[in-house]
Amino acid sequence: MKNFIKKNLKYLLIGFFIMLGGLLFGHSIAENVGRKGRIDWFGAVLGLADQLSFGGFFGAVGAVFTGEKYETLGLLCGTVIGAFAALIGIKMPKKRLHRKGVEHGSAHWGTAEEKEVIRDSKDFFNNVIVASDIFLVIDRKKRDQNAKPKKKKSDDKTAEETRHKALNDKIKAHSPVGNETVIEKGILIKYRITDENTEIPSMIDKQKIKGIGEYAFAGCDNIKTLKLPDSITSIGEYAFAGCKSLEKVEAPKVKAVGKSAFEDCTDIKEMHLSSALHKIGSHAFTNCFQMDFYCPSDSAAAAYAAKNYIYVVDKADKELTADEVIRHSKNAEKIKPMLNLNMMVIGGSGTGKSRFYVKPNLMQLNTSFVVTDPSGELLESCGMMLKRAGYKIKVFNIEKMEYSSNYNPFHYLNDIDGSGDKKYKPENVIKMIKTFMENTKGG
Repeated sequence: MKNFIKKNLKYLLIGFFIMLGGLLFGHSIAENVGRKGRIDWFGAVLGLADQLSFGGFFGAVGAVFTGEKYETLGLLCGTVIGAFAALIGIKMPKKRLHRKGVEHGSAHWGTAEEKEVIRDSKDFFNNVIVASDIFLVIDRKKRDQNAKPKKKKSDDKTAEETRHKALNDKIKAHSPVGNETVIEKGILIKYRITDENTEIPSMIDKQKIKGIGEYAFAGCDNIKTLKLPDSITSIGEYAFAGCKSLEKVEAPKVKAVGKSAFEDCTDIKEMHLSSALHKIGSHAFTNCFQMDFYCPSDSAAAAYAAKNYIYVVDKADKELTADEVIRHSKNAEKIKPMLNLNMMVIGGSGTGKSRFYVKPNLMQLNTSFVVTDPSGELLESCGMMLKRAGYKIKVFNIEKMEYSSNYNPFHYLNDIDGSGDKKYKPENVIKMIKTFMENTKGG
């Protein structure tokens, strides 16, 4: 109730003053009624100014308590009109700081409630801005759907912790043990691992493997690379959960990946999939922070990756025809005059310089970048995206030099001649100072 009053205080005050105006106008009418009951409306309007005093106010209130006709009627009309006006103001959509349906472009755009609506709780990479986020803001219907009441973040966090603990308990209880291979009805239940690079043969004991069973490799820490044969088309639930040393997986013909199949494979970097994959279970790749999908860009796996902030490397090796080569060459000729053009973007705070120009260019991931970022907002929102794409990020941080890329000439005082002598030499200090002094002279 307190938050409601604070949020809508302006409209409540408007309603109150309309009610008060009705009361005072009724009192002014009562003072301008003739002997025959005729009302001097012009005099009542002019006399309203005289009622705007303590005497007029208390006189009107007293008349209401004594049951006077015009004061009571004025109070009643003012209350109805004031309540209606306040209700309209409360229900009216709040003023936005940007155009309808279009994001403003700054970290300061919109209201706090709207920021909470579009924030993606599943985005653990510093809320990296990608095309799906832009669509979420522009699509007002989708934004309004997300505005429905949600669970508290604390409840979600507790539920996730409980689920993750249950997963670890399941892995400990079902993780394969022993040095034997078990196959049941074409499903690999357990496999004897001999080295870190596991390549499962398509035929074991004359049985063709069709899929990987539940918990088949769960918790195995000695697998680094995994190559599945073409015969395997499914991976069961929790099959590789907790394989923390796993770095690369090749699944060329897999059509379905079960629930939590690769959850907590924190070191996995490459997941090679094909267009055959069409079903991915919940939490299948949760906590695979370093993983990239190697798959066709038009596949279901790529669509899943886009929704879950997984970088996609299109492995389609398409040969260009002669006509396509000629067409690409002509297109390249058209853009040649534009390759070295400079651009200057000018705008005040919140006009979209970062949102609509800098960030879309960073998201191209097609070249090296030098970015001026005084507030650190660009590093926070796009840094992890660039890092996952293979970029080496260096930051010059004047405010907190301990986190900054820097050059300290004192680190190079020893072994200046490359002889390997690590002993401190005082003359090296003189050489360094002389070098700096010579390089700061004009001309």
